[in-house]
Amino acid sequence: MEEWRPVPGHEGFYEVSNMGSIRSIDRISKSKNRSPMRLSGKRLSPSLTRWGHLEVGLCRNNKHKTMRVHRIMAMAFMDGFDLSLDVDHINGIKTDNRIDNFRLLDRSEHTKEGWRRGQHRAGTTIGSKNKFSKINEAIAANIKKKLSEYGEKRGRIAAISREMGLSKDIVGDIARGKTWRHVDAS
Repeated sequence: MEEWRPVPGHEGFYEVSNMGSIRSIDRISKSKNRSPMRLSGKRLSPSLTRWGHLEVGLCRNNKHKTMRVHRIMAMAFMDGFDLSLDVDHINGIKTDNRIDNFRLLDRSEHTKEGWRRGQHRAGTTIGSKNKFSKINEAIAANIKKKLSEYGEKRGRIAAISREMGLSKDIVGDIARGKTWRHVDAS
């Protein structure tokens, strides 16, 4: 059975259910000309974030705030909720916002759990497996080899990028150890 509770910080404006729905409540507000107007409550339609979570926009006293549905639910239903804790979806499905699918974890545990499930984002995948990669391991190794041959010579990054037809950013990130750390110079 669906149970509704006030959204913490937005009491009298919104409610959240244990099944993951959020609704506004009937209330009296002021129109633009400051006269009272009746607003009917309705279920909010969440949007999907680029990380796969559902979020809704809440408004109170003309202050708008976007919040993730699972965080709202945890605040309303979970004992011991603390803003420093992460809400983990036990089954790994980020849109499954039933309260019995949640548990509270610290950031380290939550990150480990995400890696265990294989839910890391493309930006954390290394090497040519990263969908944003412009080069592969062989090219990175060749760049590292050229960097060691040039030594600390001024202009080496620009020279190598011109020679290989790559941007200075790619070569510079490799030189500073920001990217392709797992590759050795060949």
